[in-house]
Formats: sequence, structure tokens, C-alpha cells
Amino acid sequence: MGWTSKFRRLLTRVFPFDRNSQRVIICSIIHNISIHDLGIDCAMPRDTAISPQPVLLGFLMLGPRHPYELHQEFDAELGRVWHIGQSHLYAYLKQLAESGLATVKTEAQPNRPARNVYYITPAGQETFLNWLHQPTQHSRHIRLEFLARLYFFRRLSQPGLEQLV
Repeated sequence: MGWTSKFRRLLTRVFPFDRNSQRVIICSIIHNISIHDLGIDCAMPRDTAISPQPVLLGFLMLGPRHPYELHQEFDAELGRVWHIGQSHLYAYLKQLAESGLATVKTEAQPNRPARNVYYITPAGQETFLNWLHQPTQHSRHIRLEFLARLYFFRRLSQPGLEQLV
């Protein structure tokens, strides 16, 4: 089985698009890979790590969540593509709250300790939507960012998917 067949199978499991949409996505990815193979400088600095913060904002766009719930949903929905440890998730949520992209409220629970629930702010919504509509900058990031963007376009029923692909 060739790599395109394997990729199509993975794509079908993660994003149940029709065959034409899959072909467009695969052609887009092949295009980015072929640019690299042709010797066009696609080098990127080593310090440009991909942050899962926009993805966390995307899940908060669906509604308020506590960190464990966010981790479970992240793992269930994007775990085949992107992994984030629970301790890292807590750190990223703290950064989102400190930067004003999310707010945290402590909610009491009967017979249990209180839990923190995160809400997205208007600034966080704007940041997420800007991230969602911009193209993936580096071919190295396609496997994570591009597929996450596709997921949120579908999940949030956002217009503009054609421009992304």
C-alpha cells in the first residue's frame, strides 16, 4: 500500500470528507512536499514549535470545559494526529488565562473538590478565528496544524474551507 493510500485511510478516519475533498487535501499536501523536494528553501528556524493553544481555544469555542474534559476531548478527537500530555495542557491553559484569551472560574461540586472551568474570551475567539483562516506556514506543520484546522472547520461549521485548501 502506497503512502497516499495510507494517508487517505488516516484522513478518512479522522475527517470523514467525501473523496473529492480528500483528493484536494492530498494534492495540497503533495504540492507542499514537492516544493521542498524541488529544492525551494522551506527551511524554518528550530525555535518555531507548534503550540496547541489555538486548538485548545477551538475546543473552548464549543463551550466551557474543565481541564480533564478538555484533555479527554483533545485525545478522543485529535489524538491520532496530535498528542498533548495532561500536565502540558494545564500549563497551556494557564498561559491562555494569563494572556486574556481565556478566563477561569472555580466551580464548587457537591462531595468533591472545586474545579476550574475555562471559558473563551472575545479576544480568544478572535485569535482562534484568525488562526483558523490562515494557511499553514511550513510544510512540516501540515500534519498537525492543517488537519486540526480541517477538524475545526467541520466541527464549528465555519465558512472558508475552500480558501484554506
